[in-house]
Amino acid sequence: MLAELDDIPAMAEQAWTYLNHHPAGARVEQVSERFRAVVSAAGAELALGYYRRATGVQGSEKATPAAADAARLAYGEALIAADPGAAEPVLLEVVEEGGDDARIAAYLLLGRTYETAEDWPRAISLYRGLALADDIEVASRGALGVGRAMAASGEPAEAAEEYGAAAIRFADNEDVAGEAWLRGAEAWRDAGDHDAAARFVTQLQERFPDSTWAAQAAEQFPEPESHPEPDPS
Repeated sequence: MLAELDDIPAMAEQAWTYLNHHPAGARVEQVSERFRAVVSAAGAELALGYYRRATGVQGSEKATPAAADAARLAYGEALIAADPGAAEPVLLEVVEEGGDDARIAAYLLLGRTYETAEDWPRAISLYRGLALADDIEVASRGALGVGRAMAASGEPAEAAEEYGAAAIRFADNEDVAGEAWLRGAEAWRDAGDHDAAARFVTQLQERFPDSTWAAQAAEQFPEPESHPEPDPS
């Protein structure tokens, strides 16, 4: 739980006030992320109130760009599970008008929106675009998103290939490459290619033997029990 239910409105308002009095800075980014997490988790009703305040529909205050971006992102995120079709235009507002960090966050949320709506072509297209980003974190999330969307759309072999490419591209990043090797092994298994799945598991266990990804792989892909040959005598 982010907070007790009764505390959420107070926490959200405190963060909102801070964002409207501090236009920039590292602390603003942290407060913005917390505001989004608290408000989106509370549900669309609270998020809608801040969205209206940010866009001037409700109240006389003029929100700072940081506050407006945070409110739009929170509202869009709150809508994803309930009504992905309504989430899309809200997030596109951030893509068109928001700051650089907010736009990246909006693109990632749009990916979730398309996945929730099972609009796989748009999800895959969006994640492919993110995978080309210069920022490593954004690019890696895009690359993993391509594999995830392909697997969910019923193309496990293609998904496995994407995961394998991501694992090689981000080979030095345990979290990204480890997940890619594991998800790729799962995809190869779903495609019926158990030899390829085993190769991916071997890569994961050799490269990141102490990782949580390797531990998960050991549970999902246990080594077959060896049975000694009977003594012919």
